[in-house]
Amino acid sequence: MLPRRYIEKYLFFLLKHRWPVIGVITVTTVYFIYFMMYHMAIFTNFFDLYPPNHPYIQLYTKYRDMFGTANVVLITVEVKDGDIFTTPETINKVDRITLDLLHNIPGVNGEQVMSITHPKLKTALTAGSGIKVVPLTYPRLPQDAEDLAFMRQKVYTTEGVRGFFVSPDDKATLIIAGFWEEYFDLAGMWTKIQDIVHREENANTKIYVTGFPILYAYFMQLIPQMKWVLAASVLTMVVILWSQRPGWIRRRQTGLARCRAEKRMTS
Repeated sequence: MLPRRYIEKYLFFLLKHRWPVIGVITVTTVYFIYFMMYHMAIFTNFFDLYPPNHPYIQLYTKYRDMFGTANVVLITVEVKDGDIFTTPETINKVDRITLDLLHNIPGVNGEQVMSITHPKLKTALTAGSGIKVVPLTYPRLPQDAEDLAFMRQKVYTTEGVRGFFVSPDDKATLIIAGFWEEYFDLAGMWTKIQDIVHREENANTKIYVTGFPILYAYFMQLIPQMKWVLAASVLTMVVILWSQRPGWIRRRQTGLARCRAEKRMTS
């Protein structure tokens, strides 16, 4: 801790030159506010949120190209009347969302996009030549009631699809998309996802979106409101401090007078 005489000299200097000190602090604050508003970029690097020396994170970093990332967005398409196999339109919605995730969403890991219309989700069918493994949408997207019944049968007979990608009551289906942690355009992803939701939702279809990227993007969307809250907080503190100013100055002046009197007595 500094000796008392240095602290007193520092306080005497601040009180004696309080207006120049206030001016310097004000100019510095305005400069940093300007720099923050026009020259500072805010982005999220999810790797900075992970403990880099932890063995689990090191293992994840080494094999994530093979098994996918932990930065996952989940999209659920739910129908109110009937189920997803009632009309072809619901399956077509899922296919459009899947294609948008693959081709139009920034930062997506294409190997980690999965849905009931994605070719990677396959089923086994028997034919005259033997058993063949084909996508769930083989030979095409459902176009009529017969195609929908065939697809329902494939979903029911393929292990790991019903109960995960399709809800047990057949009223909802899941779409999964993984995103790379680095070079991830969080704001762009949020905008594209919201455009998809607004485009595909209707009176009979509800779309739910969740996942850590969505959570962080939601907080980023609230930054303008948070700036107003911060400004109001700073203004409140200034008002409170200013309201205590007369008593504070009187106490400081009394303290300075006492210090000067003690110095004269000792001298």
